[in-house]
Amino acid sequence: MSQHNEAGPEPRAVVGELAGRARGRLDELAARFAERMVAAEPVYAERFDAAERLTACHENLDALLGALVTGGAALDPGPHQRTGRRNAEMEVPLESLLHLYRLAAQAVWHELIAACGEDPSRRDALLEAATDVWEVVDLQSAMVAEAYKASLERVSREHEARRAAAVSTLLAGGDGDRGAARRAAVALGMGEGALTAVAHATLPRGARAALETALRARGTRSAWQVRGDVTVGVIAGAGLPADVEAPTQVALEPGIDDVTDVPSALELAVLALRAAGPADRGRPVTLAEVLPQALVLRSPDVARRLVEVVLGDPDTWRIGHADLLATLRAWYANGGDAERTAAVLYCHRNTVFNRLRRLQELTGRDLGDPVDLVEVSLATQALELVVSAPR
Repeated sequence: MSQHNEAGPEPRAVVGELAGRARGRLDELAARFAERMVAAEPVYAERFDAAERLTACHENLDALLGALVTGGAALDPGPHQRTGRRNAEMEVPLESLLHLYRLAAQAVWHELIAACGEDPSRRDALLEAATDVWEVVDLQSAMVAEAYKASLERVSREHEARRAAAVSTLLAGGDGDRGAARRAAVALGMGEGALTAVAHATLPRGARAALETALRARGTRSAWQVRGDVTVGVIAGAGLPADVEAPTQVALEPGIDDVTDVPSALELAVLALRAAGPADRGRPVTLAEVLPQALVLRSPDVARRLVEVVLGDPDTWRIGHADLLATLRAWYANGGDAERTAAVLYCHRNTVFNRLRRLQELTGRDLGDPVDLVEVSLATQALELVVSAPR
């Protein structure tokens, strides 16, 4: 608090008188500052019309002068709370808002000095009360900042809630309501062009955010939803941009032209993700590339029956004939070429032939017969994808 020199007028009384005089010219001060605020912070010309700017200047200057008139005894938080909330809603940076509060305080201070005229005792009293004046300014600045931050948190929560609702609506295809799904797509910035359904193994929160940020940096809009161990979503366009680092396990279902088809496209993307094998890691997979495996996964009861009919006891194969299964998988992957299969398995080509022959004996199937080959292929994939998979 300022220390009063008993020889001169009481500082607070002088400040109150000068502030009262300035308050009588409030309309003029507000109009002048409304012009200054646009020059100092152009964002206000973009976010507020002239009438709202003038009203805000009038209200906040009146609050400051009113507080000075009463010596700080009438600090009404209302105007500052309203200002803080409104600026947060309009996404004005807090730095810009506080800058204007400082400029307004400077403008009022200059008005008080000018009102002293040539009277040195009044000017001395005003200078003596400077600390008190700026304490009021600091308190009001703190009020507006607190209201701004609280409102920003509320606005952020509301925005996230609206976005989450739009994501849910889009991923559900509007539950068949094309208009609702279209509105959700527009709200998410994906109202134009085809979409791509995406499914990937759920990532840690930081990695998920990094993927979304990378897509957004390339102008690709996306919307995601975690569903247990799988994250599903849609992205605008025909697929992941080539220069975006994709998750280790990811599947795509492109070409969604009708937003009500999003749920079925997501289902196919998840199916492709689960059908993809170790060789597919590190690159986007489409359902068209894993159709046999997808067929097996789509009908688990049929898959188990297929294993029972073609292979017999699953445990016998998993434990006792793992080498035969590994050889068969390598043989498939290398187009039925025994030389390449042997090279991959680090064994002699005759070992490959012997293992395939043994597999034929155990299954009663001839790998040279197209029908038998398909049955054995589907049965071994069913053993791996369905029967051996955790339920």
